[in-house]
Amino acid sequence: MADTRVPASYSRQFAVRQPAAAKRPPLSDNFNVNKPHKRPTPWRLRDAVTSRDQKAPSHSQKTLVDAFKQHGMRLCDGARLNAVGKGVHELGRVPPTVCASVTALYLSQNNMRSLEGIEQFAAVRLLSVGGNLMASDNEVARLNELAQLRNLNLMGNPLCDQPNYRLRVVAMLKKLQVLDNTDITKKEREAAPNVAAQDDALRTMVTQNHFDIHKLQRIAQLIALHKEFYGCVMAGVSTGRFDRVPSPNDVACNVKLMLRLWRYEDTLSEQEQEALRVQMLTIIMRTHAKLAENPKVKAKEYLLKLANGSSPRRQRQDGVSNDIKQRCASWEEAYANVIALQQKTIANLHAVCDKNSKEMVEFLKNLLTMDPRQRNKMVGVSANYHRSNKILMQGSNKPKSPTKACCPLRHP
Repeated sequence: MADTRVPASYSRQFAVRQPAAAKRPPLSDNFNVNKPHKRPTPWRLRDAVTSRDQKAPSHSQKTLVDAFKQHGMRLCDGARLNAVGKGVHELGRVPPTVCASVTALYLSQNNMRSLEGIEQFAAVRLLSVGGNLMASDNEVARLNELAQLRNLNLMGNPLCDQPNYRLRVVAMLKKLQVLDNTDITKKEREAAPNVAAQDDALRTMVTQNHFDIHKLQRIAQLIALHKEFYGCVMAGVSTGRFDRVPSPNDVACNVKLMLRLWRYEDTLSEQEQEALRVQMLTIIMRTHAKLAENPKVKAKEYLLKLANGSSPRRQRQDGVSNDIKQRCASWEEAYANVIALQQKTIANLHAVCDKNSKEMVEFLKNLLTMDPRQRNKMVGVSANYHRSNKILMQGSNKPKSPTKACCPLRHP
């Protein structure tokens, strides 16, 4: 089979990491089948059900209502709800009598991955969800349903380390005034839409390149399999197993057409696509961190600081604008490095596919010009092939007939 390996650098950076399997508690070996079981009395049965319901939140996702049950209504004093560090995993359904009057909601230092249900707090003006586990822009987009939101804290979430995080949030929440305890400036508000649109385009390009790499890897494997298959077909023609000789040029794989027609992303669920996007962003962030450690980059930043520091008046006027441009430029450089690596990998895989296709055509042409017996030896049609075919025929309970062998190339 042809070699379909990709450069080690790509495999090391873009290998999809599977989540660790959840550990199951060990099963108890104390199975005493002879031990009689007493039927609980009605009051014991009621107590058992009550105690089981009280322990349920520890095994399931803890909601905000569960936090109220555990800590009491002292978490909410009317306009202020403070559930910091209460182990909340999700908001869940909150009674309207509680959330209707809340204007300041503090949910920091919890285990929340999603803000689903945040629309229940329609009157919130201040929202603090720092120190949680949110890693997707989709959670920030939910906050558009809070028309009164003006102050937002997201510090400590994985989302904050992603490319152009601050400007993307500003572009999503146009009424926001304070983000992560820092006022949103006029320069940031003006630059946010363009930066967010450019960042979306770069993210789409990185993800699409990853899809193309996966498809090309699979196509390279399929070409090698087709080579073996059509070799067996041509060897079987001489023995009467197939009644048609395929043209080598017709069976060659059209790589460009297959790439265009194969919608690999449609086979993924929304959760899988979101996980893949987060993984691509993680690679961008790692590249950005490595570039920041480059001595040339550090020297460039130092020279820019000296240039701005030499003119205090200019620093006051253009300091924020230069900082925005510098941050965006650093992320663009990280994107450029990753995209360049992807394009190089795609070019290498195209070369592998073209090479395999040409080898396949030449191999089939040589088979057609050979003596049938030499053809069988070259293809490697041995007793194993005939034995496997016999087993398949016996398993299907059909009479053995060489002219009715299953082949996709045979005319009906």
